[in-house]
Amino acid sequence: MFLTGKIKGQTGIWRSDDEGKSWVRINDDVHRFSDGGVLAGDPFEYGTVYVARGGGGVVAGKIGQ
Repeated sequence: MFLTGKIKGQTGIWRSDDEGKSWVRINDDVHRFSDGGVLAGDPFEYGTVYVARGGGGVVAGKIGQ
């Protein structure tokens, strides 16, 4: 499950592997790809997320990359 928003006062892109009980931030303050965009998890490849940026373009991220 992926989320773009604020958790515990910190804004970012987050991933949960336990139905939202805990969250891991998968971006950082330098790479704020979620600002103004849309996000979707890949239904066929675990851990892959696509972020359509507000200013144009799509960024893909995978676990461990």
